[in-house]
Amino acid sequence: MSIIALNNTEHQGMRVNPRLVLSLLEGAQMLPVIVHECALIGSDAPVVFVKNQETGQFQMVALYGLAPGENIFATNGEWRALSVPLIVQNMPFKLITDADDHDRVMVGIDDESPLVDAENGEPLFDTNGDETEFLKTRKEMLRQYVDGDEVTRKFVDLLSEMELLAQQEIKVNVDGQKTDIAGIYSVDEAKLRELSPEDFERLRASGFLPVIYAQLMSVNQIRRLARMRA
Repeated sequence: MSIIALNNTEHQGMRVNPRLVLSLLEGAQMLPVIVHECALIGSDAPVVFVKNQETGQFQMVALYGLAPGENIFATNGEWRALSVPLIVQNMPFKLITDADDHDRVMVGIDDESPLVDAENGEPLFDTNGDETEFLKTRKEMLRQYVDGDEVTRKFVDLLSEMELLAQQEIKVNVDGQKTDIAGIYSVDEAKLRELSPEDFERLRASGFLPVIYAQLMSVNQIRRLARMRA
């Protein structure tokens, strides 16, 4: 990956082909999601938490496979879900910090991505060097993702602080064989019910309760993964 700052001088003829993004999803067992898309993504796939063993920090992700290197939803160039995580929709763009001015944020692009093409796809700038509607839309999506990612970090940190995340023992039956999925965390319903009125009100006031309920309901989609894999 090579993220460079996007500008209308050097990249006026650059195009992006979003239709090729499926090729990048094959083998992606997990993809990060933000709180704003938890309910939508959870209608297709389990939304769970994984823990970074080095930092101890949790991350909210959508689970698209039952084994590393497997994405059941991305097969033969077809995406078998109703929704696509924002982090994928933003490819190959990314917000980056100006090396000379750390308070300035710019749009970057992975110029080595297979989505970048000089001949096929959507143009980023018109003949006058002005941003196309495609690029303007992508910039707004980037902004939404960055804002949502910040809220998601606060959400996950609050769950961790309240010790509401518990490791799950997930066993699924695929083709008559039992498969264990390790390293998966979910909100602990028992601990959620045992919260003090003050802590529960804190969750309610934060607006995170709907996200928690959506996450808990999405865990049932693990059975769907097993059926799709079979």
